[in-house]
Formats: sequence, structure tokens, C-alpha cells
Amino acid sequence: MTTVLEVRDVAKSFGGVHAVRGVTFDVQQGEILGLIGPNGSGKTTLFNCILGQLTPSRGDVRVGGRSVTGLRPSELNRLGIGRTFQLLQVFPELTVRENLILAGQEHKGSRLSRLFGPRDAELTGDAERMIAFFRLEHLADEKAGGLSYGQQKLLDCAMAFMAGPRLVLLDEPAGGVNLTMLANLKERLQAINKETGATFVVIEHNMEFVMSLCTRILVLAEGEIIAEGSPDTVRRNPKVIEPISDIEAAMTQSQAGSAPILTLDNVVAGYGMMTILNGITAAIRRAKITTVIGPNGAGKSTMFKTVFGLLGVRAGTIAFDGRTVTNWSPRQMLDAGVSFVPQGRNIFSELSVRHNLELGGVALSDQSGLTGRIETMMQRFPILAEKSNAQAGTLSGGQQKLLEVARGLLLEPKLMLIDEPSIGLSPIMVQEVFSILKGLRDSGVSILLIEQNAMQALQMSDYGLVLEQGQTRIEDTAAHILADPRIAQLFLGGGLAPA
Repeated sequence: MTTVLEVRDVAKSFGGVHAVRGVTFDVQQGEILGLIGPNGSGKTTLFNCILGQLTPSRGDVRVGGRSVTGLRPSELNRLGIGRTFQLLQVFPELTVRENLILAGQEHKGSRLSRLFGPRDAELTGDAERMIAFFRLEHLADEKAGGLSYGQQKLLDCAMAFMAGPRLVLLDEPAGGVNLTMLANLKERLQAINKETGATFVVIEHNMEFVMSLCTRILVLAEGEIIAEGSPDTVRRNPKVIEPISDIEAAMTQSQAGSAPILTLDNVVAGYGMMTILNGITAAIRRAKITTVIGPNGAGKSTMFKTVFGLLGVRAGTIAFDGRTVTNWSPRQMLDAGVSFVPQGRNIFSELSVRHNLELGGVALSDQSGLTGRIETMMQRFPILAEKSNAQAGTLSGGQQKLLEVARGLLLEPKLMLIDEPSIGLSPIMVQEVFSILKGLRDSGVSILLIEQNAMQALQMSDYGLVLEQGQTRIEDTAAHILADPRIAQLFLGGGLAPA
């Protein structure tokens, strides 16, 4: 049997952090190798060392007997090594067919010539074959941005095969894909492996998917291989029972966790002729903090306004606490148990703190308990009690934000939508606000948060939601999102610990 990939004593350190510690393994032609391990075990860092996105601190990577250590990703692509990313790499404004042709041109010429040069008839034929193989015929002329997340995953895989690679590294192919599409993805990967002899290395946290797809499993923990073998052998290995249990527990929490209190199913919304949300799908967990991140213009604030009824839903469905609430008014959402703290300052600056709280309670159908609720807020936020008779405009920025949160809590919401709570606050006050949000979560309130300080917000969150161009790109645990270096670069400003 031919050895396609050789990894020899590969290590990678970031300062004093040893992410990968002398990993050695081989991959044979036609093999489907799974790489599993808890978050932070070094899987993605190892992938990046193999694929030229990181230079190993020591060790060697060989493909087909040739050392490729230090080569750039584009050079490796030309040698027949492909890759998919958890964060999809499709071009949303191009059609499925155009995405495939562009992927096939990746090893030819400059970027401009690839984009605007004449189409190669052979590449067009290859694209048609990939469209047929991945069963995308009905979507061939659709823009990739209009596809569902699962369909984009299939397209992403098809793009990886356009250059005819002999080795493909798949990073979390099952992430965010529904069960029906997941079965289709697995069947297509197995078929292409059988028909072409393509070799795969797969990082995956979905244990059911990876154990049924792969012929051999490597288990990484703290940057080292602690076990390898067939899926059954690995499952029975005492060394990996705890790591696998940790992964399965994380997946169970991610996929099921506490029951969703809010769901968005292919929601489309916008302003006038502009479509901002282009099919967002998400499940927000009960009594958890979920932070929404993404570049400017991704649709984060628009998502909040749409959920709260300030912006109409053009397509799709929103459900809250077991009821369909699509296009409910803000008053209906308040009555249902949703409170919204929008970006910026939203207080009556000339009125006292207490009067601001009293106005926050006007939506209560029963006003008899308002005084008691206000006193509860004063106890929860002592600074508001101390300044209860002061004009709200004289409070510091942080104190004003606490007043907004307290006003939202007067209605005893089940879910709070909080948009950019730390804007303009001192670092000490940011810590205080975040501590309060964690306390609210622990008391049973569900929190959906947009925050400019994405890294700090994710560190205190249970889940994260990554939006890009009005669509859900990743929905996962906050810890897993923090561990992904590509998300760090795109959304968090870099500087995170390696995955």
C-alpha cells in the first residue's frame, strides 16, 4: 500500500504554549483517517502545520515521499493536497458552477486571471461532474450565498475535489449540518473515496459521524497522540474513554443541551430593497448565554430587531418558548417574555432613576406588583438604589447601562436581547456588567448578546453564533469557537490560544 502522507515528530509551540508535541503518523492511499480529541488538544494546529499555514517548530511533513515542510498552501494545492474549512470558503455572489470552476483554476495563474480569464473547457466539464456527483444539479445556477448551510458544505467539499487532489483534509465537515444533509455528505464522501481512491484526514467532534465514516482513528490529547486504531478499538481503549466522553458530552450539549428557547428557521429580513438576513437559522439555548459575532454588516443587530418585532420577517419562521412568533409586534414579544436592550443609551436622562424604572414597568398588565419589582431591582443593583432620586443623565455610562438592564428585568423576561452592552464603558465596569449577565444566566434567564469585545464575551458565554453576510456560518459552543484560529483572525482580532 502506498503511503500518501508522513508526519514525523511534528511539534508547534506558541511562546510557552506547546500546542503539538512531537506527533508522528502515516496515512495510506485510500484511507479515511479521523483525528479526534477534546478542544485545545492541537488538532487544528496540526492541520495547519501539515498544510503550510503554520511552520512547525520541529519535525517534517512528507507527501508522496517528498518533504513539503515550509511550503505555502498554494504550493501544496498544486501538489494535490486539498482542504476544507469549518468556516466556509465559498464565494456567495458566484453561482455553484462558477464557484467550482474558480476552485479548479486555483493552481493556474494569478488571482485576476483566474477570476476574469477565459474558462477552460476541461474545467467546465470537471465542474459538471462535481455538480452531478454531489447532487447539486438543481442548484448549479443558484448563487452560493442563497444555499442552505448544508448545501454550502456540499459545495465546499466539491470545490476541494476540483483540482483532483490525492489527499484532502476536512476540518469539521459535520459542523452545523442537519441530520438529513449529514447522511448525504457522509454517503458522498464514502462514494468518492471508493470510486477515486481519494484519501481523507478528518477533524470532527461529531463522534457518530466520524466513527461511521473513518477506517482508522487517531486520538490527540494535549498535543500528543494517545491512541490509534479502528473505531471499535479506540472506543474500547481505556486511555481515550475520558477524552471521547468529553467530546460526546460537548456534542450532546451543543446539539441538544438545554432545550432551545428561541429558534430561527431560514429567516429573511432587511430594509427596503436591501436584504440583510439571508436565511439565518439558529437555536438559542434556555438559561444560557449565546454571543453573536461576525464582521460589520453581517446582520447581528438586524437579527435582534427582527426577533423583537421591530423589523418584518420576509420569509422563514421564528419560534419562542414553543410558539411561533413570526412578525409579532414588540408589545407581543414583551408580553411573551422577551426583553430588548438596544445599542446606545436608551434612558430618559431628565427623569430620575426610579422614574425610569417605573416607565419600564408600564407594559405590565398588572401594575400592582410594580413597586415590589422596582425594590427588587434596587437590591440587585445597589448603585441604582443609592442614586434612585438622581437624574439618570448624571449617571456614568456603566451605571446607565445597569439601569437599562434593570428596566428590562422588571418584566421578568425569559430571554434578554442585549446589543453591545460594553460600548463606552471602562474595563472595570465592563467586568461588572459581564458579571451581572452571568448572574442572570445562573438565575435562569436566557441571554442573546452582541458584543464588540467578542473574545471577552465568548469567554463568559456558553454558546456562540457566527454570522457572515446575513447567514449562520457556525453555531457551536463558545469554547470551540474560541479555539478556532481562523475565527480568531476573522472576527476576534487574533491572539487566541491555538486549537
